[in-house]
Amino acid sequence: VRVSKQLIRKKLMGHPLSLREHKLLVRTTADCFKLIPFSFFVIVPFAELALPFVLRIFPNMLPSTFFEKQYDSAYLSRKLQAKQELASFLQEIVKERTKAILARERGATVSC
Repeated sequence: VRVSKQLIRKKLMGHPLSLREHKLLVRTTADCFKLIPFSFFVIVPFAELALPFVLRIFPNMLPSTFFEKQYDSAYLSRKLQAKQELASFLQEIVKERTKAILARERGATVSC
């Protein structure tokens, strides 16, 4: 919240925000507004029992700090395999372009 205050002050002074700062400001502001209905479940006794049902109806009600990115090993292995395939494809392109450039240079030196 402290960083958001500094970003708001920066924006009010007329300085532009970077894309990362803008996203941070939007996320923290949204989280502050999400805390208001979420605090109801903390303050009212036994209201937390209704929280799963309310989250089913309003899935974006929780603040962003309650989410963790969990990656399973299958997802990570697919992502790694895609990166390896892309890297090998790019390496092949570089080799072909290098051969073409060297062949063109050899042809240019032979004709001279």
